[in-house]
Amino acid sequence: MKASEPLTSLDGGTSDPQPGQADSQPKSQRKSGRLHLWRWTLSLLLVATAGFCFIRLRQREGELGQVRQALTSAYVQTAVELLEKQNRTEGLLKLFQAYQVTNDGDPATVPIRRMLAGWSRTLGPPLLHDDSIVALAVSRDGRLAVTASHDNTARCWNLENGQPIGQAWEHEEDVVDVALSADGLLAVTACDDNLARLWNTATATRQGKPFKHKGDVTAVAISADGSRVVTVSGQVAQIWRTADHQPVGAPLEHRQAIRDVEISSSGTLVLTAGADHNAQLWNATTGKPLGNPWQHTDEVVAIALSEDEKIAVTGSLDHTARIWDVATGTPLGAPLIHDQDVLDVALAHNGKTVVTGSRDGSAQVWRIPTGEPQGTPLVHGGAVLAVAMSDNGNLIVTAGEDDTCRCWDGVTGAPIGFPRPHDHAVVAVAICGNGAVAVSGSLDGTARIWRPELDQPVGTPRKGDGNELRLKSSKDGQITIVQTAENQLQVREVSTGRILAAPQLSNRYLISHAISSDGKTVITGCDDNTVQIWDVATGWPLAAPWQHQVPLVCVAITAENQAISGGSDEQSWQWPQVAAATDQRQRLRLSVEVRTGRTWQQDGTTRRLAQHEWLARMSQLQQLGGLGDAPSNQIPSP
Repeated sequence: MKASEPLTSLDGGTSDPQPGQADSQPKSQRKSGRLHLWRWTLSLLLVATAGFCFIRLRQREGELGQVRQALTSAYVQTAVELLEKQNRTEGLLKLFQAYQVTNDGDPATVPIRRMLAGWSRTLGPPLLHDDSIVALAVSRDGRLAVTASHDNTARCWNLENGQPIGQAWEHEEDVVDVALSADGLLAVTACDDNLARLWNTATATRQGKPFKHKGDVTAVAISADGSRVVTVSGQVAQIWRTADHQPVGAPLEHRQAIRDVEISSSGTLVLTAGADHNAQLWNATTGKPLGNPWQHTDEVVAIALSEDEKIAVTGSLDHTARIWDVATGTPLGAPLIHDQDVLDVALAHNGKTVVTGSRDGSAQVWRIPTGEPQGTPLVHGGAVLAVAMSDNGNLIVTAGEDDTCRCWDGVTGAPIGFPRPHDHAVVAVAICGNGAVAVSGSLDGTARIWRPELDQPVGTPRKGDGNELRLKSSKDGQITIVQTAENQLQVREVSTGRILAAPQLSNRYLISHAISSDGKTVITGCDDNTVQIWDVATGWPLAAPWQHQVPLVCVAITAENQAISGGSDEQSWQWPQVAAATDQRQRLRLSVEVRTGRTWQQDGTTRRLAQHEWLARMSQLQQLGGLGDAPSNQIPSP
């Protein structure tokens, strides 16, 4: 073969390129390869970057979740401390802050919502004014209340839903007293503008011209049928007809200022209490005194008349109250003695018992006519400024300088539930005839609605102390509960021994405990006769404690998660179940703001709502379905 001849390839072609095409094919292939390489490299980088970002994002989510969990726990712990110190307003607000931190899928949301429902029963729905509430009245049927305030208004409220009835009743100065007719249709208010005014509660309108005095009107009363009112200014009281607003008889005069006034249920008798150390009975038709004054050795500041008009009681700054026979004007039994001033008195309608409230920090129920004390003293942490009693005398409500309203068993003197808190001294209380609803009024500008039945057992007692229902382990045997100290429990996982929860009870000693069959709830009974339920997963108290009325022996939980407590009297009681509050966040926020009367500021602190702000939130709640921070069978919705 000659050297000049081209080499022949195995497939019959030549190995040498044609002229002008020597490098074209290899360059194209090289460019394509490089392009593919770059694409693959870029894809790998993108995938790696995405994977890294995804992993980092999941890490950040985990870190954020841990932060959120820690913050939630811290908020709840602070809330519990506030709630246990009776600071229910700030405690509920802090609980909602904890709820705000959580996501909807967070397992902590359900126990927090249960806590909001369980603890809200200890803070009655409020009725807000823009200044101190100094007097109030509740209709006998418990349907409505009227509040008197230093914001120059009085207001009528529907107690079934907490809504105001009509517009505020405008006055020129502070409103200082209010009274309601028995049917709740007419109200009379006393004002520092020298006037008393008559109001129709159904229409929230003033009836006729005002009753005029020469000085501030300081006290008022109205007959049961609403036909007559009595007004007080300085040393003078005056009876008026409501039909034509004309005075009846002569003015009723004391030598010094009149401190209190009552009119009998029939409207025929008037009783006045004076700084001149006297109480005086008057004929409501003629305005003439009936008999001699009933004397004390210091100012008489409180009085009460029985429904049958046979018994009267007077309370004085001489540290005593006296029981009087109305017909003869003579005292019955010995004086009812306190250690300091007697500031208020209230009578059962049957005239068989009376309760007195004193500056010595106690109230006391007394039997009539003997004047013997009934039950133990009803003790506050400061002066007892006002008292009220149900018609049958079985329920007592007291108002204290210690910023609380308290309910008591009128027969035994035992407390019903725990103190009901306000943010300032409670100066007025009233209760409906059957004791189903009470209202307290405070210098914090808030009145609150209380339903004592929420702190009482459900239904009738069963025989036995409930010990046969008590469980120390869950039904599947996976969770058990043991007491490790006088004030501590441990809920443990049986298979691993891991501690799931360790409820702490400050200043209380455990005497009984039980766990629900599903292992999710613990119930404790303590030496102060309190019963409380706890969430196993978190160790949080789901509700305020209930108060067993006799020495506690045992606690248990039924298969339906109903809390049971048994006492030394061999009877056991069931307590209300604790359902979760609504999961609608906006509705729950509004519910907490309405119940507490406060809202959050941008810096995280809270402030009191003005009345118009509170009413606006009430209106929004009505559109969303009403209060959502308590089960519907506990708190009526607007």
